[in-house]
Amino acid sequence: ALGNEWNYHGFYVGLPFDTCIRNIKEASARIREIDDHRPIATVYGGMPAKSTVDLLPEVDVWGINYYNGLSLENVLEPWID
Repeated sequence: ALGNEWNYHGFYVGLPFDTCIRNIKEASARIREIDDHRPIATVYGGMPAKSTVDLLPEVDVWGINYYNGLSLENVLEPWID
């Protein structure tokens, strides 16, 4: 997976969001050059907005670390439409 909750910590060094997006795109392109059969994944902190997912069409699988106590209530509401 490329990154873990990178939207919270900017790949652990406080990189801006746009730089993180660019880095994932670049890493994805390099991975595809070597192996275009394996899925590319990233792990996001919370539920990504559709606009964020749309910025990274290279990512095949999105892991979501969602912390809301003991409930997943309302976690998918932004994606219902």
